[in-house]
Amino acid sequence: MYRQPTTAVRVVFLLLVAPVTSVTSVTSVTSGASAETIEVPGDFPTIQGAIESAEAGDVVQVAAGLFPIRSAIDPMGKAIEIRGTSNSEGRPITRIDGGSTTRVLDVGTLETNATVFRDLVFENGGVTSFGSVVRITNASPVFETCEFRGGYAIYKAGGILTRQNAAPIFRDCLFAENQSEIAGGAIFADDSSSLTLEGCEIRDNLAESGAGIYINGSATARIQDSNVCDNDTPQVDGVFEDLGGNTISDTCGCDGDLDGDGIVSGVDLGVFFSFWGPCPAPCLADRNNDGVVNGTDLGAFFALWGPCP
Repeated sequence: MYRQPTTAVRVVFLLLVAPVTSVTSVTSVTSGASAETIEVPGDFPTIQGAIESAEAGDVVQVAAGLFPIRSAIDPMGKAIEIRGTSNSEGRPITRIDGGSTTRVLDVGTLETNATVFRDLVFENGGVTSFGSVVRITNASPVFETCEFRGGYAIYKAGGILTRQNAAPIFRDCLFAENQSEIAGGAIFADDSSSLTLEGCEIRDNLAESGAGIYINGSATARIQDSNVCDNDTPQVDGVFEDLGGNTISDTCGCDGDLDGDGIVSGVDLGVFFSFWGPCPAPCLADRNNDGVVNGTDLGAFFALWGPCP
């Protein structure tokens, strides 16, 4: 929970005109700088607008729900936290959706570990040559409890591309249902970048090589307590530093266990319904692989209910 400091007050005046053309911020500081929480859509209708207003140390708090975008989110090199909302099971329910027309996030202005993304789903990146969902260039942001889904690249990095000395850290993140025609279905580490994965799961991604992770040339990866499963083979291509607690397996949990906790339950049902309707491969919830999630798939899903065998 954010605690307002007692030593500083920021007064923000919103000039409400139709259409809204500007937001004027007047800050009065009694002693030192104060971090602010900027709410989306409460204070700004868009995530990018909130980022542009934010100062170092601020939190951009994004409500639950779907946030379609027309161009990639850019953190602009700012030492801020962009935080979504999670449900009672701790899963992010703030979805930033590229609509399969644009990259979702582009981090490339020398961001450090002080730029943090938490409790966010980045999904449905636009068709591109590389880095459909997230591209990280010469920056070192931190991602915690985030999901990266539904990216497609015609060359490399259907999900995440790290390059040019990038050194991002991913903690407790999920990479699922991304596709690259060549390499790195979920993650492609390139150009002397250094990637760290802690407590992550990489599942159900497609590529000819390194469907889970592709580590190229001088790039490096440090992986700990993570699960790579049910991706095209080879699931991992390249040399990485194994810090222990990792598994690489052909299957994740059991059939129907969409969150990998060893039981098919209401949590999985919630994930299932998030895929309802047209769902191109790879699609976790499309039980009969006909390209759509509907009542037929729901019946097959309920047949799997209960603890995994």
